[in-house]
Amino acid sequence: MAIIRVDSLTKTYRRGTGGGLFRRADEQAFNALEEVSFEIREGEVVGVIGRNGAGKSTLLKILSEITAPTSGRVLLWGRVASLLEVGTGFHPDLTGRDNIYMNGAILGMRTAEIRARFDEIVAFSECEAFIDTPVKRYSSGMYVRLAFAVAAHLQTDVLIVDEVLAVGDSRFQQKCLGKMEEVGHGGRTILFVSHQLATVKALCSRSLLFERGRLVGDDATQPIIERYYTGVEEAPEARPPVGPDGVRIASWRLAGVAPEWAYICYSRDTVTFEITIESARTIERAHFGFVLTTMLGERIIAAQSLEGGRHRFVVRPGSLRIRITTRVPLHEGQYRLELTLSDQDNHIWDHWVARPLLSVVAGESTVLPHGRRGVVNEPITFDIG
Repeated sequence: MAIIRVDSLTKTYRRGTGGGLFRRADEQAFNALEEVSFEIREGEVVGVIGRNGAGKSTLLKILSEITAPTSGRVLLWGRVASLLEVGTGFHPDLTGRDNIYMNGAILGMRTAEIRARFDEIVAFSECEAFIDTPVKRYSSGMYVRLAFAVAAHLQTDVLIVDEVLAVGDSRFQQKCLGKMEEVGHGGRTILFVSHQLATVKALCSRSLLFERGRLVGDDATQPIIERYYTGVEEAPEARPPVGPDGVRIASWRLAGVAPEWAYICYSRDTVTFEITIESARTIERAHFGFVLTTMLGERIIAAQSLEGGRHRFVVRPGSLRIRITTRVPLHEGQYRLELTLSDQDNHIWDHWVARPLLSVVAGESTVLPHGRRGVVNEPITFDIG
């Protein structure tokens, strides 16, 4: 049975408006959501994914009745608890205790129902010492802990959770994710937005993919994640042409795969990076540098063609292909390639932070438990005693 039904949902905003009584002539309308339709059945745990600005948060705000649609409709049966922003639904001047009861009353719960779950909510939030303090004095982490505890423990039919969990510390994030797994197994319906796609895959059997306000995918989570990486990756960078005496690292791709997977691999795959150099000159005793980094520039793999007793090579006019084979033991996400061509005098002929980025997708056997974080995705064993 459908518990959420969305029909032709559109939300229009205006850019350039000056506010107040008057509208500026240069304002432009844009659709944060456009003709979105789907159904969610009772007991489903559904991920909502997409790049920033795709319309995810707008959708959840409409489902939570925080904002109204411009057109279309939402039919929703049952009680809904939402955790979209820090302190959503909390009154800053009320204490944590008062806000728990107020939130329960808003959801239509009787005082006896709230009281029966009160101690469990407070214990989960770890805010016992501050439960009678006005929440305006809470830190953002305390807000999140109490808000999630209220949303997860009060008796609702639908739980809507946005990226707000990123505000809490990592230990509490894992605690929240474990609670959501428990809630999902208990038959409640969950909508979960996160950029941590491994978490979405672990929690959600089905996912919705949004791009620029449109719903472009509705399927099992694994193919949706693969489509996310395939469909929204930027096009290869057009490198400047080689001059009459120049040299360029012209392009890169993963060798031996279909064109739509040229920049995508599974976690822990062994892959071959194929780099093409175009040159109008000869470079004696050249060497090549390959660095794979996180999006923050942290080095993961750094290698040079001189390693392992190899000698320098010669670049001649025309095209030259360099193949680099390595294992990619990384959590899913996007990573940068930094490629450098230099010579025996350490003169750098070209340095390229390559585009597109490398996208790593978590395969069926490479999703590790929530507590395992970091860049590297490798199995760990313990032998104790």
